[in-house]
Amino acid sequence: TVEAITHRLDLVTAATRLLLENATFSESVTLQRCARLLAGELAAWVIVDVERRQRLRRQVVMGPSGPDAEHIARVVGGVDPQPGSAPRQVHDTGSSMLLAHAGDVGILGTGPDGVPLLMQLGATSLLSVPLTDGEHSYGVLTLARRADERHFEIADLGLVEELGEQLALAIRV
Repeated sequence: TVEAITHRLDLVTAATRLLLENATFSESVTLQRCARLLAGELAAWVIVDVERRQRLRRQVVMGPSGPDAEHIARVVGGVDPQPGSAPRQVHDTGSSMLLAHAGDVGILGTGPDGVPLLMQLGATSLLSVPLTDGEHSYGVLTLARRADERHFEIADLGLVEELGEQLALAIRV
């Protein structure tokens, strides 16, 4: 619909403005602000993993407000992407992943208590894209939606890939 297209364009514009305005801030602040924008606009959990010394490290976890949101963000934020997880697969292959209905609850890995992170987020739909400027890969941007929200679609994939590219350019700078 025209309304959905307009919303997507507004989000890209807002993200571009945020990244340009934060060019002088630290990478960490920029990643947090971008994650907050995406979590609010896309009603999703946002996870940003960045490559450091040839290892993918969890940098930011931001989600919808709620009674346990901070605790969940700390738990998920304390677990770097594990082998076989969606972020690691996306980083290793350079290809995006869209799971409209994530059947494998272990796709994000497991927490220290053995509970799958996807379950801890209460998510059933997952979208993960590489943070790349076309030449270098800087990490992975992953979004997860809860069961009570609409699932991710192909249109979301294109939008998040564009935002991932912009974020990669900001990281490079």
